[in-house]
Amino acid sequence: MQIGRWALAVALLTLSADARPAPRSGVAEAPRARAGVTLAEARSRVHPAATRLGDVVPLLRQDASAEISAIDWSPLRLTRRYGVAATVVRLDTKRTGERTLTAACVVSAAVRELDTGNILFVVEGRARVEDGAAASERAQRDALRAAIQSAVRAVPDGLRRSR
Repeated sequence: MQIGRWALAVALLTLSADARPAPRSGVAEAPRARAGVTLAEARSRVHPAATRLGDVVPLLRQDASAEISAIDWSPLRLTRRYGVAATVVRLDTKRTGERTLTAACVVSAAVRELDTGNILFVVEGRARVEDGAAASERAQRDALRAAIQSAVRAVPDGLRRSR
């Protein structure tokens, strides 16, 4: 019996320092994501048939994710995880003359702390684009892109102020 105890003691001593015991539930826990800002949700209040772009949610998701990734978050020294919920609130086109039109877009971005779920602030990006009457799809796309950019670029300042 002495050998069995000795082998057990040696085995315990040789465990690496970073080995973690299994959780009590028996289910492996996912590693905790590091601090930062991600796009948590993309939605639209605009009906797909109301725009020349159709469903704008994939465009919103793509553009908002790209804008969030392009921001240098290091000066903020984030210690928590934040999620941005972006919503296209309005996207419409109006004829302003015989040969011109105006596309207007409003994008709302709510920022919440992911661990607690608390909403910290909401920002709104607005854009208006004028173009030729035959270019309504391009004008709407440009207005959408600019409104997303405006909303997302306001997030770092909002995080600074919310601390």
